[in-house]
Amino acid sequence: MAEPQDGGGEPHRGWMPAFMTLRPESTFQLTVQGRWLACLKPGGQFQSISLDDVYAVYFRSAPGAFGIDWWIVESATSDTRFEFPLGATGEADALEWLKQLPGFEIGGMNSTESARVLCWSRAMFKDRARD
Repeated sequence: MAEPQDGGGEPHRGWMPAFMTLRPESTFQLTVQGRWLACLKPGGQFQSISLDDVYAVYFRSAPGAFGIDWWIVESATSDTRFEFPLGATGEADALEWLKQLPGFEIGGMNSTESARVLCWSRAMFKDRARD
């Protein structure tokens, strides 16, 4: 069976009707393999991070209703940040991967103002574990 196509002949992915596919967001390709999340960015740059290496997760909203919102995953062992936009191909799998973090909560998605919302941090989880 052929993969559904959008109006430009591109494959349609996810739950959205083809005419609603987010561009350029959907050109970020996310893949989950076990405890690893990988992202192939439009320019060919590749990033990956292990669930064990996650230090903090943020949701950064853009101002206005049509700005690009981002997920930011910070590493515990380096200064690198793993970022992908809301609407990336494979985002649903990536969110299921993030939900493996104890106490992970999605926040900030209803904002139409520029905001950076902490959804999870290793320090926050350690504090909760002590209570």
